[in-house]
Amino acid sequence: MDRSSIRPHEAEFFGIPRFVIGSQIQFSALFRANQLGFRLLSEELLLSIQKLNDSERGKDRRRMKKASLAEGSDHQWIVTSDEFKNCTSSGSTSWCSLDNIVNQVRDGDQILFQTKSMVPKALCSNVQGFFKMPGSIKLIGMNKDITIFRCPPESRKLSVMSKDPSSVFSVENIHFVNTTVEVGVASIKLSNCKLNNSQLLTMNVHPNDAEFEMHDTDWYGHVFCGSAGNCSASGTLQIRGNYSRVLVHKSVMLHAFINVELRSDCNVTIDGLHLSKVEELRPVSAGVIISLSLRSQTSKVVLKNSVLEHQYHYSPIDSVMNIYMGTFLVRLLDPWGAPLPPNNVSVDVNNVTFFNNERAMTFQGELTNIYVRNSRFVHNIAMNAGAGILLLTNKKLLIDNCNFTNNAAGHFRTSGVKPPGDYFRLQGDEVTIYSECCKGSITLIGKGGAIRAQKGEVTITNSVFRNNSARVLGGSLFVDRKQYMTIINSSFDNAMDRELASQQGDILYSSGNVRLKGVSFNITSANNYNPFLMHSGNIWSMQVLDVDINCPVGHRLRVMNTSAYKVISLRGLKRAYMLDQLSYFCESCPRFKYSVDRGSMIYRLDEGVRDYFTLMINGSSPTFKFHGTYVYNDITCTDCPYGADCNDILRSLPNFWGYPFNNGYKFQQCPKGYCCGAHPCPGPNSCAANRKGTLCGECIEGFTEALFSNVCLPNEVCGPMWIWPFFLGTGALYTLVLLFQKTIREFIFKWKNDALLSVFCCCKSKRKSVAILNGQSKPLMDGLSKSHCDDSSTNEEGVMYMTTLKKSEVLRNPYEQKPRELSEGFTNPSTEKEVVAEEDQPPLSPSHQPPPPPLTDIGAILLIIVLYYFQDAVLFDVKIANQTPEPRVRALMKKVLLGLFKFRLEIAHLIDHVCLLQGLSPWQKLISKAVLAPYIVFLFAVMYIVYKITRCCCSSKVDGSFITRLSNAFMLALLFLYQMLATTSFTLLNCVPIGDTNILFVDGSVECYSQWQYYVVAYAACSIVPFSFVLLMGPSLLEQNKVSLRTFFLSCIFPLPFVIHWLILKIMNQWMAERGRRKDENTNIPSETECVINVLQGPFRDITTRAIGPVCWAGVQMFRRLILVLLYTFINNSLIRLISMVFVSFLILLQHVYVQPYKDPIVNRAATASFAALLVLGGINLVRAGFDSAEYLPQGPNIDLVYYMRETENVLMFWLPLCIMCGIFSILAIKLLMLAYYKIRRIQ
Repeated sequence: MDRSSIRPHEAEFFGIPRFVIGSQIQFSALFRANQLGFRLLSEELLLSIQKLNDSERGKDRRRMKKASLAEGSDHQWIVTSDEFKNCTSSGSTSWCSLDNIVNQVRDGDQILFQTKSMVPKALCSNVQGFFKMPGSIKLIGMNKDITIFRCPPESRKLSVMSKDPSSVFSVENIHFVNTTVEVGVASIKLSNCKLNNSQLLTMNVHPNDAEFEMHDTDWYGHVFCGSAGNCSASGTLQIRGNYSRVLVHKSVMLHAFINVELRSDCNVTIDGLHLSKVEELRPVSAGVIISLSLRSQTSKVVLKNSVLEHQYHYSPIDSVMNIYMGTFLVRLLDPWGAPLPPNNVSVDVNNVTFFNNERAMTFQGELTNIYVRNSRFVHNIAMNAGAGILLLTNKKLLIDNCNFTNNAAGHFRTSGVKPPGDYFRLQGDEVTIYSECCKGSITLIGKGGAIRAQKGEVTITNSVFRNNSARVLGGSLFVDRKQYMTIINSSFDNAMDRELASQQGDILYSSGNVRLKGVSFNITSANNYNPFLMHSGNIWSMQVLDVDINCPVGHRLRVMNTSAYKVISLRGLKRAYMLDQLSYFCESCPRFKYSVDRGSMIYRLDEGVRDYFTLMINGSSPTFKFHGTYVYNDITCTDCPYGADCNDILRSLPNFWGYPFNNGYKFQQCPKGYCCGAHPCPGPNSCAANRKGTLCGECIEGFTEALFSNVCLPNEVCGPMWIWPFFLGTGALYTLVLLFQKTIREFIFKWKNDALLSVFCCCKSKRKSVAILNGQSKPLMDGLSKSHCDDSSTNEEGVMYMTTLKKSEVLRNPYEQKPRELSEGFTNPSTEKEVVAEEDQPPLSPSHQPPPPPLTDIGAILLIIVLYYFQDAVLFDVKIANQTPEPRVRALMKKVLLGLFKFRLEIAHLIDHVCLLQGLSPWQKLISKAVLAPYIVFLFAVMYIVYKITRCCCSSKVDGSFITRLSNAFMLALLFLYQMLATTSFTLLNCVPIGDTNILFVDGSVECYSQWQYYVVAYAACSIVPFSFVLLMGPSLLEQNKVSLRTFFLSCIFPLPFVIHWLILKIMNQWMAERGRRKDENTNIPSETECVINVLQGPFRDITTRAIGPVCWAGVQMFRRLILVLLYTFINNSLIRLISMVFVSFLILLQHVYVQPYKDPIVNRAATASFAALLVLGGINLVRAGFDSAEYLPQGPNIDLVYYMRETENVLMFWLPLCIMCGIFSILAIKLLMLAYYKIRRIQ
């Protein structure tokens, strides 16, 4: 290859950050760049020496200080480009090309690279061409940034050869990119280098004094995966030959591995190695492989102060076939299979972390001594055995002060690159492989989650084993038959997850020889009759000298000792501390029993006094020689408490929370969504996700409870800016709907006598229903447009009696009804007459006509009944643990629809994953949601003030009907908001006992009774409870004009003092009326007062009591709802709550059917249907609560029963409101289309 044809090549720069940067020599020189490369401006070379650590660097410094580079045999060559064909003599300071220097270098020369990028085409070749060293040389990068050295794509290999047995090839501050470097010299030294996607292959055929050193070097490999799923790493450090010393110090290797194959005695030291992978790249099985041949009889391998992590196969085929390979593999093998002679090969592993690997370490061959100390083995797995350490035919292993945590045998990673098609299947414990590499089935067997010892002697001291598992035998340790293991001063915890429990020996399984001294076993979870320690070996193959065993809570320790006895002539049967058949297991209480105690045993045997006799030959009592300590603690089992699951261990049932009480446990039901919601729960006081505390009433740190659910959300999603306008807009929207609800209803549902009807109807009825109005017969529909509660002004001539009258229908005058006993204590003194109004009937005389009653708004009555039904229906809803979750879309739609009908903020359940403010507690959240009620009242107050100011300023321009509309809307708002205020108030007062302390049910962190709760008590006593009595007595006082409308509204907000005053006033009026002293009341009632009376008293019959006179049925209706709210709030047990509420609902239905309080039969039937629907919902949820309380999972025909009940509930709670809303929107759409069509026809 012609070196004159070399052209500059721009190197790729990977930009991966360095982990370790060691000392280096920095050179600085003034230079400038032109088209040919970098040229040196000055012949003077400025040197800056920062740190020199070894004798060779001191020699280099002395060489650099010489006045003339040509003196002696030491030469310094400066390379600034690879394009120059000629180079001056070595005695000058001119620059040269690398090609030219290679032909002139001599033993001991240094080549200094002033360029940033080198592409030595002549030196890189796959077939021919190599760098032939005359002796020892050194390559040094002079730039501040490391010099990039790469081969061109057509020739990826750089070979460096030397025949000198003492030659040294040194590289410092060089970056190799996409290059395979083959070095065939005696010794190699790398310092402060980088290798990207490169390999270093060494081969030394010289005597045993050769060395390999690598300091402060970063190695970044890549992973390549084939179509068959096989993956390999490109970063490889392969050391082969007769090296006497191998040193890897403070280096980083990502997606790379080290393979050391030595044929002679040597010392291998790896210190400060970080072997890992790049997270965004694919992992691959790699690690450190050290293979010592037959002639390696006196060698030492040291691995210390290092981290080896994430070394596993990316292809599951390779993973499942990994039988013995480990991240750190040391093996002593004979390539020809001959027996190995005696040797002295030792391994020392000190302060090393093995994390997330496919087996941490494997030792294979007759290694003399293995010392593992101060190391950590975490989250390692193995398909077969020994996820932490696998010992194959070793002699001595000492493990001291090590930690084995979460290692698992019998597992492999199923994710990764798989071959195309159905070539890899996992069915249970069997893996079927049909690929290019192999075909067949493999059964996953797991032995020794932490350590599997096959042969030799193992001593474990001062070590900790936590949560290790194996699929079959020995969760932590597996001891084969030919193995001798001694465990001293170590502790073991078995796997906490029962799914990971071994079939036998959850901690230790042994068929070899085991000696236990100062060992503690802490059993975190147990299966009955599954031993955590099982030994089955030769006679007296196990020595138990000192053990401390603790079973889980609610379990007693069982010992099965079937060891043999030894017959001593003329003395008897000898039983020793030495055993051959031994099992320890923890047994739980019987079914429906539990215990809060822990079974335990302490067994300590004094050294020197070991045996005793159990039976003397002559029948006399034996003479014991056993001395030591034996303490066995049994447990006491008691009946399982309500709310607990006592099968195997003590757990809480879903939606229950347990706490210690009187040497036992007691369980309290939790609010919905607070505690564990699915069976089985992990423990007695398990919480839902991201919750903690008593009754799981708090969110963990960094989380806040969502506004419209009990889910705890991260604080980052709290307090969005749009939430405040949303709240304000929701309250304003509710207010507008209440103000214009009558107008909206009339626009949607009014069809007769409408101009729109003339579009489709051209003929008139020959016979009309009429109403009697001021002595004249008028069509009924003529009076529909005017009333005291209408938008227009009041009709001065009078108003209709009824709004609906069909052909040949009887008009009932509410002022002329027959006497009827309504209920005990209630009488109706009025009479009831029937009047048939026809077109040809003569009018009545004005003198015989009674005073016109207020107009009854049937639409408003039905609206109140519907809203009351949906508000009360939610109180019956019970969620059980085994209930099949609804589809998310249906659940959200149901919540939104019910929120609309309940007149609450729950219409925002579509945005349920939002919280109002960070750190908002549950009781504060309830108050913030209830602020909607005072906010709506505030809006009405503002509108009233604005109305008054406007009326005073320009009275002639203000319509008097607005105050009527405002009064009607405000009264409806008070009725619809009552349940929300009552539920919130009583919920904030619902306290439950936890031990000796009462806490708030919705917030277990609040101890009752706090200062703010007394304000809630005062509000509930003064406002919530007496509100029904205001509705009971207030309308009659309004009708008698004894109180003003303003006073009545004020009494609705602060009821208690007004109720006391009115009660005294009514008793006095009734007493005076019985004695004929009652004065005539003023019947001149304002229109807004008549409208409020029409909402409260208008739909109902007049009822008079003997004690307080006339009362309003709206108060009775509200009092019944108050009872349901009290039962719902203060009875936390779902079964008892549902029984009480269903019973009360049944009484309400009976009372309604008997009394028939509404004037209109249609309204009575509608109210009866709503109460019956509530009773059906209560029955459905009562069955559901019964199943839940009995811990019964529906099976067989009961599955169909539960299904039909759920669908019935969906009809009443979802499909019914959905149909109502769809019907309203459909009618509205038809009306709008008709209106548009009518407008178009008028224009035409």
